[in-house]
Amino acid sequence: MWYVCIGSKSLKFIINKNNSRSIIRGFSTFSLRMKAHTENALAVTNSFKNHVEVTQVIYLAFECYA
Repeated sequence: MWYVCIGSKSLKFIINKNNSRSIIRGFSTFSLRMKAHTENALAVTNSFKNHVEVTQVIYLAFECYA
């Protein structure tokens, strides 16, 4: 549950401890999740690149675009 406290000069959000644990856990696993997303995207684009009916694949992570 989110609680909103309106201060004299700013809007402040106070969250309960269960939500804060989830947010911290999300930050700690962010790099692992992004690495997995990148690897999956590269696998998909490689499969498109090797497909017979696909004429062009533009993906900035390919070495030819670096």
